[in-house]
Amino acid sequence: MKKTVLALFCTILFFLTTESALHAQTLQSTLPEPIWVASTPNLLPADVYVRKVNNHLYVMDAYGKVSILNDGTGKQIAEVDPTSPTSKMAYSGFFGGNQVGKNGNIYLTTAENDTKNNRLTRRLQAYNSSGKALWVREFSRPIPKTFAEKVSDNSGIFINNDGTLLFYMSLERYKSIVYQIDQQGKQLQKKEINEFVNSHHNNMMTTLLNWSGKAADYSDYKATLTVYDSKLNRLFNQKIDGLKFRGILPDKTLLFYKFNKTTTDVIAKNSKGAILWKKSVPGKITLDNFAQDDEAFNSEYLVASSNQTLYVFNSKGLSAQSKVALNNQTANLSFTMNGDGNILIVDEKSSFPKDTPEQIIILKGSDLSRIGKIAMPAGTFLETANLYTGQGWLYRWFDDMNNPDLKNIAIQKYNLNL
Repeated sequence: MKKTVLALFCTILFFLTTESALHAQTLQSTLPEPIWVASTPNLLPADVYVRKVNNHLYVMDAYGKVSILNDGTGKQIAEVDPTSPTSKMAYSGFFGGNQVGKNGNIYLTTAENDTKNNRLTRRLQAYNSSGKALWVREFSRPIPKTFAEKVSDNSGIFINNDGTLLFYMSLERYKSIVYQIDQQGKQLQKKEINEFVNSHHNNMMTTLLNWSGKAADYSDYKATLTVYDSKLNRLFNQKIDGLKFRGILPDKTLLFYKFNKTTTDVIAKNSKGAILWKKSVPGKITLDNFAQDDEAFNSEYLVASSNQTLYVFNSKGLSAQSKVALNNQTANLSFTMNGDGNILIVDEKSSFPKDTPEQIIILKGSDLSRIGKIAMPAGTFLETANLYTGQGWLYRWFDDMNNPDLKNIAIQKYNLNL
């Protein structure tokens, strides 16, 4: 009996000691020296997007030009520019008009207005991780004539779990066409729908029909929401009134939110429109900064913030909440959520002066447990953007001040030893 108690005591002591060691290991007092520093030539600094896939880092500027870096060394592998002398624009970002697949292929879109023949041609171009052009597809339609049609004239790319693409474009205000394309560029099918393509979450595409509302807080928002599977089969639809749609969990639970005067309602419904649960939180919630990032919502929970408090919702309701201690107690809690489920919070002590130290806080999205807290050294540019990709890897990028024409973006990779 005494031996059993002694063994149990030793086991508990070992567990507590290990837990303490792990906890101590997750706290960094300051940012370490970067693993590597890279500069991307010919990219304009404004509105830069960065995505890490496998052993490559993809850096895109606002004009659709992409620099591909070796993630291990920071050395540039290739540069991709999807525009041509006749292209009029490229859609920026990796979150809608352009995407990077899990296989490392880049899918980019450009558009060309042919006013002589009254045609708008969109090009969908695919490149591999070495920058080699794989294939290109063109989609044309008449140039819209009315102001309303021009406002809703959108297009984009979604990537399904099996690697196939859904490329969509508006035909007119409430009419769209969606193409399913395989990784070799072959068209598998196309579908015309009298709806506005809205989003893609957990391998399902959503559309809106007859949507309306003028209030900035969506209090008068009305629409019919339709959900399709990855092969464009219609699953179900339902009318929503005064609710803002956020996304779908893997079990087809729909999540909505509604702003009130002093609170926000977060509401879950099933596929038949029945309310599963409703939770009211104080203040006006804010979703992650990359709300349109497809990967950021491919999870079993939704994270939102209000009054410097984070909330986690799953299909059963509120599963976790935590107050975040910020340096700047008057600032709004701004966070990003990555595809691995981690949350990155950049806490700026103040916006002036610029040499004010800042800190970053990294949390686990499912339960808000703290993974790490790192202080930034004085002199850090507040314009610096951050990306945490899990396993302790942090990327920071900013305008390369050593380049007189400001056409370079400096990127730094850090091992936080988390």
